[in-house]
Amino acid sequence: MIRGLLLLCVAIGVWSADLTPHDYRARLERISATIDAEDLPTAGTLAIDLAAQQVAWERAVLPTDPRISAALAAGHPGTARRRIGQLLAALDERVEPHTTAIDRQALEAIAHRQQAAQLAAGGTLGELNLRQPEPLKPLAERFRDAWKWLGDLANDLWDWLHWLFGQDPRKPKAEGESGTTLWVLIGLGVIVVVVIVLALRRTTAPLPASVAAPLPVDAAEDQDPRSRAADEWIRHARALAAEGRQREAVRAWYHALLVTCWARGHLHHRTGRTNWEYAVALATALPWSTGFRDLTARFDRTWYGGQEDPAYAADAEDVVTRIRGEVRP
Repeated sequence: MIRGLLLLCVAIGVWSADLTPHDYRARLERISATIDAEDLPTAGTLAIDLAAQQVAWERAVLPTDPRISAALAAGHPGTARRRIGQLLAALDERVEPHTTAIDRQALEAIAHRQQAAQLAAGGTLGELNLRQPEPLKPLAERFRDAWKWLGDLANDLWDWLHWLFGQDPRKPKAEGESGTTLWVLIGLGVIVVVVIVLALRRTTAPLPASVAAPLPVDAAEDQDPRSRAADEWIRHARALAAEGRQREAVRAWYHALLVTCWARGHLHHRTGRTNWEYAVALATALPWSTGFRDLTARFDRTWYGGQEDPAYAADAEDVVTRIRGEVRP
C-alpha cells in the first residue's frame, strides 16, 4: 500500500513543471530514505523518474544528476547514497561566484603556463627579453657561399698536392715539369676514388622506429582540471582520441573548457564544486553559455552513462574558440 502511494506521488511529479531546488532536495531525501530502508526497486524507480526531470535554478533550467539512477541500475546503492549526500551538501552550501573562496595558487600556475605557451616571439617573460631570430639568407646567396667554400677547399688541396710532389704552384713552370703535374693529377684522382669507395661502403644502421609510449590509463593528473593549462588539455584530448579512448578524451575536452573559463574570469575554481554548479554559476548573458551547459550535459551522459558522442570534440573546440575570441572590456 505504501509503495503504491509512493509511485502515485512519482506519477503526479511527472506531470508537474520543472522542479524547484527545494523539490529537488525533497526528491533526493526520499530516494536516500528508500535506499536506507533497503527498498532498492522503489529507489530505482524514483531515481529513474528524477533523472528525467529538470531543475529551475535562478539562472537556468538544467537536468538533474543522472549518476544516481546509473549507480542503482548497476547494483551499487552505496555509490548512489554517497552521491546523494554530496548533492545535498552542495544544495546546503550554494554560494554565488563573487563570494567563493578561489584557489588562487592553482589558477595562477595555470595562467603562467598558458602565457608561456602563447608568448609571441620578440615578447618578454619577466626580465628575460626574447630577441627576434636573424632573417635567413636567400637560397641563391647560400648556394654562392657554398660554391665559394668548395672552390677554396679545392685550391687548398691542389696546392697541397703540388707541395707533396715537390712543386711550388706559385712559381712559373719550367721545362720538364709536366710529368710532376701529371703525378699531381693522378694523386688527386686516387684520393677522389678512395673517398667515393669509402662513402659507398659505409653502412649506417637503420634508426629504430619511434614508438610513442601509450598514455597512462586514468592518471591522477587527468582527474584534476588544474593539472594542465587549456592548450595542454586540448593536446591531451586529441592524443587520447587517437588511441581510441573517446570517453577520457571527452573528459579532457571538458577540463579544457573549465580552465579556459577560469583563465577568463567567467568562473572561479572551488574544491568540491560539481560541474553543474559551474554551469549554473555561469552568466546567461554570455553568448556561448548555452553551448557550455549543453556540453556539461553531454559530458555526464558520456562519462557516467557510457553514451558515445563523436561530435563532442568539435563542439567543445568551437566553444573554447568563442571564449578566447570574445572582445574583452
